[in-house]
Amino acid sequence: MIVVFLYYPAFHGTFVFDDFPNIVNNYETMLKNLSFSSLWQALTSTHGGIRPFAHLSFALNYYFFGLDPFYYHLINIFIHIVNSILVYFLLKDIYLNFYNDENYLLVSSFGSVLFSIATIQTSAVSYIVQRMALGMTLFSLLTLLMFMKKRYVTAFVFWLIALGFKENAALIPFIILLYLWVVRNKSKVVFGVSCVVVVLLVMLFLFSPMLNFYDKIVNGYAHRPFTLTERLLTEPRVILHYFSLILFPLYSRFSLHYGFTLSANLFTPVSTFFSILILLFVFLYGVISKNKWLSFWILFIFITLSLESSIIPLDIAYEHRMYFPMVGVSAVFGYLVAIFKNKKIVYGVAVFFLLFSAFNTFVRNMQFRSYETILLQDYKNYPTNSRMLHNLFAIYLKKGEKNKSYFYLCKSLENNSFYYNDYIDFANLIVEKSSIDDGIRYLKNTFKTKRKINKPYLILWKIAKLYEKKEDFKRAEQYYLLALKIQKKSVKVFRDYGLLLFNTGHYKKGYEYMKKAYNINKQEPIVRYYLKEMEQVQIFLR
Repeated sequence: MIVVFLYYPAFHGTFVFDDFPNIVNNYETMLKNLSFSSLWQALTSTHGGIRPFAHLSFALNYYFFGLDPFYYHLINIFIHIVNSILVYFLLKDIYLNFYNDENYLLVSSFGSVLFSIATIQTSAVSYIVQRMALGMTLFSLLTLLMFMKKRYVTAFVFWLIALGFKENAALIPFIILLYLWVVRNKSKVVFGVSCVVVVLLVMLFLFSPMLNFYDKIVNGYAHRPFTLTERLLTEPRVILHYFSLILFPLYSRFSLHYGFTLSANLFTPVSTFFSILILLFVFLYGVISKNKWLSFWILFIFITLSLESSIIPLDIAYEHRMYFPMVGVSAVFGYLVAIFKNKKIVYGVAVFFLLFSAFNTFVRNMQFRSYETILLQDYKNYPTNSRMLHNLFAIYLKKGEKNKSYFYLCKSLENNSFYYNDYIDFANLIVEKSSIDDGIRYLKNTFKTKRKINKPYLILWKIAKLYEKKEDFKRAEQYYLLALKIQKKSVKVFRDYGLLLFNTGHYKKGYEYMKKAYNINKQEPIVRYYLKEMEQVQIFLR
């Protein structure tokens, strides 16, 4: 009931940010019936990655309740409550395997309470699309519980389901390996060697020339405003920031969009060096400590953070990445409460900390009632984040508050925005206030500045659209082809080029390009509509 109360303000919250491509605009998860083909369509959706069970859960949500965010929030909160209960049992079982005393009740109780009410958890629970993290954690916890009960087949099935929610579940074998070495009191050196061997095998797999994962990782950074080196150096500072949010969970410190200053080298900024030093010290303590509990859970935290905080070209920081690692943090918290001898003082401090966390969780969830409220909080914390600024622009433009919307768009462009849509939207403004030619000139100049922009082919697509508006079809075709030269899998470019060809009398060629758009995404309703119309026109012309 406490968790429901704390998350109640978010029940009436709306969809935000990545909820739109993954849920609201994802036609593959808009389940109309429970036929095998419809369920298969949801399972095989690739929006946000290959996460079949996450997509299936969104599809079932849509089938029973439509796009009412209330029910999406309701399911997320229910999963979070179940996870909190599972954390209690996992901490209890592991503690009793390590020690033979009655502290397990304190450890598991305080630990599970922190897990359930910590303010940092709101980004996973109230941010609807992060059901991916919630579901992965749910089935990862079940995997670990079943493994400890020696129900290995059931554990394996749960692990596969966890993988179907989010790829982070691939780390579970490392956690099981860690558990086996610690609980059986084997040499930490042997454990370290085992980990090195496993990591080397994984690296060999990732960098295999046949699988080409190395190129995929490197190429992924072409669509990010930072390099691999910058990400690796910045992440230690990000991780320490996560922990500072847990220790001092003031609601105004939390953000959906972060704007971390990138670490150029070990000493720029100087906090990079000290962050690495602190994490290295904590990691080494986890490796050499004779305290089984602290050793296991410290290394658990490092393992569960490793996938999203290392080489994969993801955004620098998201608070929901701490959802599963919070199991380890909660375990350490519960243990520290249990071992201190002066119970009155430690209980008082622990209860005050939990109440403070609960209060800030409630207030943070109030911010989740509106996407605008979340973004304005982000603007206070990180006023240079281009993605956040563009989203504010879009919100105020939709509300008809043009002065506000253009203010945030200009702010983003002042910061040399990395995102193509800022430049397209500013070109639209130029066209509205001046002329199409000035809009085209502005977009062409973005290439002359040599600034790094993600998806430059969409700038070319927009230039083509503007030429098409001028009825300069020859130049429009040139820019469509330039866009397709850069990106050969753009539904938008294939669709609009196909339309141009068809509307200018090149029926067969236009149909072929529309067919290519359809083959890229067979669920895109606009493409399906145009394809059907083109087929009917061709039948009529015969």
